[in-house]
Amino acid sequence: MDISKDWLDVAICADVTEPVTEVFQVENNLKGIGKLIKKCTKLKLRPWVCYSAVPALEIKNSIGVTRGKTDRVDAIRIAVYAATHVHKLKPSKLPVPFCYN
Repeated sequence: MDISKDWLDVAICADVTEPVTEVFQVENNLKGIGKLIKKCTKLKLRPWVCYSAVPALEIKNSIGVTRGKTDRVDAIRIAVYAATHVHKLKPSKLPVPFCYN
């Protein structure tokens, strides 16, 4: 997922052997996050079970030299990175205090 102030660009890549299966954008607010959760549920994915925070530079260095940059392309590159490096990703924790309401 590529996160910006106004939008969340999401790409789903369940397995490195398959291409990205879904790419979509939702607003970066509670309504948009609700849509994201519904979409993941419809795709039979478990949204928000865990996440890994990876520095952008690490992802960029793993890809090498590329041309073009959009939030959509970044989301796809992040999904492919996650599928490729799933064995070394460690779950991150939400900062405390975090509002769950």
